Parts: sequence; C-alpha cells; structure tokens
Amino acid sequence: FYPHGAYDPLHVLRMAILAAHLAPAEWLDALTAAPARAMGLPEPALVSGAPADFLLIGARDWDEAVSDPRAPVRVFRAGLEQDRSEEPFP
Repeated sequence: FYPHGAYDPLHVLRMAILAAHLAPAEWLDALTAAPARAMGLPEPALVSGAPADFLLIGARDWDEAVSDPRAPVRVFRAGLEQDRSEEPFP
C-alpha cells in the first residue's frame, strides 16, 4: 500500500530509500527481478534478440536516478519508445 503518487515504482523506491535509510544500489532488484519473480515471470536479462522493455533515466548513476525526482524518464516497450504525452497518471 502506498498512499501517495501515481503507482510509479521508481517514486515508491525513492520514498522508501528516504524513509527507511536504504542504500539505493542494494534495492535495484526491488524494481527488476523481484517483481518478475513475484508474478512468476522470467527474470529480466540483457540478451540479444530479447524484448527490450526498460526505463531510460537521465542520470549519471543509480544514486542520482533515485535521488532526483525530476530526472527525465523515457519508457521503452519491445524496443520502441512510448509516447507519454497522454499518460493516464501524469
């Protein structure tokens, strides 16, 4: 349960890192492999020819990506950038 935001897992992780004093790099699994395991899906992997579903975050490193809520985020599904101009959750 998360009472704020738009169900954005990156935003939830940012808040958890601040509230629980978590080390950001140690929690990358919480946004990648752990949800896949929980849903019974294969864990994400960088494999040639595999579907490319990912977020491209405009930051120099993982610490900056989770500490700057204004960092630009681009969404890719099946290797194609998604048009976010009509997102249901701004």
